Amino acid sequence: MHKILLVCGLLFIFPLFAEDQEIVHSRRFRSDMSKIDVDIYAAPLKFQTLYNLRDITYGIKLTNFKDSKRGLKFEVYFDYEFKGSKVYDPFSNKEVILGQHKSTLLYDINRIYKNFTYFLMVEYKRTRYGDIHPIQRRLGWGILGVKYDFYESESIPDFSLSYVPLFENEVYERSEGDTIREDHVNHLRHSIRFRFEWKITPRLSLSEQLFYRPLYDYKKNKHDFNDNLLENVTQLSYQASDRLKLSVRGTYTHDIRQRRLYGFNPTNFETEFFIDYKLKFEFLERWRKGLRDSIRDVFKDEKV
Repeated sequence: MHKILLVCGLLFIFPLFAEDQEIVHSRRFRSDMSKIDVDIYAAPLKFQTLYNLRDITYGIKLTNFKDSKRGLKFEVYFDYEFKGSKVYDPFSNKEVILGQHKSTLLYDINRIYKNFTYFLMVEYKRTRYGDIHPIQRRLGWGILGVKYDFYESESIPDFSLSYVPLFENEVYERSEGDTIREDHVNHLRHSIRFRFEWKITPRLSLSEQLFYRPLYDYKKNKHDFNDNLLENVTQLSYQASDRLKLSVRGTYTHDIRQRRLYGFNPTNFETEFFIDYKLKFEFLERWRKGLRDSIRDVFKDEKV
């Protein structure tokens, strides 16, 4: 099944690079990819002597549509983020470590037919809670993604619905007495994503992203619509200046496996407030510029 879908995907993309259009698409691809930029970010680090608390969030993003998506035929987006904390629990006399690694890769070919866009997606996640990894590894990938753009303008840059079948390989751990059991599962998810972004003013914007990913066990030919990894993210942002951005973000998630495997509440709502001020450290700026330029050099074409 994997091989059949891979072949179908290649046959689906191949006409875009037919011989009579190869030069045009090659130059357009190089031109679009040469716009790649790099962002490095870190949340304020938190250290506390009481209970030896440590808290950190950091990440990196690479994209060629930092300023605008308009006019791009080929889009690429990659991000990696780590959230971690460590605290000493005096009641159990143990050090508790929490951590989460997340990464996403998206590649779009816009408007292959009217308002339809082709895309592929790869997702990775790893979580840790003390000695157990509730998600030791979750890797999902799909090459047959289709997005439909309902509307696009300066004030509404994104109003779309997309679908991609994601093959998912997951390794998770659970405690059974004094031992930790590791389980492996392979299945498919119907990943449906709704996006909406509204630039209310040049500085104020509102965005909405809803993910619904019901599980399909292709070995048993059975759907599990309760296991859907539902996630809804709403964010309101205000760009106060070139360096200062204020945001409030609400994230609702529902993961039924938290109850099935660990007895936890499957529903969570998280509200986050961000004061994003970009500090320009010289050594980071040099590293960022060097990385960006080295990536752009790969796609340079003197004839473009």
